Amino acid sequence: MPVKHYGNGFYIGLGAGAGIPTEAIREAYDPGLAVQVPIGWDAPTGPLGIRANLGYTRLDPRKTFRSTGSTTGIGFGSSGSAFVANNNAQIWSALADLKLRFPFNGHYEGATTGLYAVAGGGVNYFHDYNTTFALTNPEFNNGSTVTSTKSSLTRGALNAGGGLSLGFGMTEVFLESRYVTTFTEGRRASYVPIILGLTFR
Repeated sequence: MPVKHYGNGFYIGLGAGAGIPTEAIREAYDPGLAVQVPIGWDAPTGPLGIRANLGYTRLDPRKTFRSTGSTTGIGFGSSGSAFVANNNAQIWSALADLKLRFPFNGHYEGATTGLYAVAGGGVNYFHDYNTTFALTNPEFNNGSTVTSTKSSLTRGALNAGGGLSLGFGMTEVFLESRYVTTFTEGRRASYVPIILGLTFR
């Protein structure tokens, strides 16, 4: 099946890689799978562009907390007990980013080879929140309960990062890393997806 070329700076892509937990959630989770679908537009005569980034990140639960080596503990800075989770933590994200390109040859039209930076915000949806993040860190519920009564949770998020693109005809191979932080209650839940993928123009 032939690949449709969009032209006019529009593109769509697909990538996969690792999701790395950071800060508070690193206590209870190991790296897992990350998938990304970028949909965007790059100006053909300049460095600026816009991008919608749809993503899925799965973090694998640890058998013990990283700092204590035990299966239970205090909520890492607040009252309330924390317990190791049995379920994978799943995060679905929808983010809108500004994009700034730095092509090595100075030409912006079509697929480019060079560096780029992205930053923006949107929302993260936490699946099975009450049996994952709320269980492993009570601070995500202001320390009021051990587990949340919410089976899922949607909160605002910010992200920033960058990557390297290699252009071939109307296709780009990209390697990208971003820092994503979510405004969960009491303490932010943050992670870093590292993605290798393709975009089609």
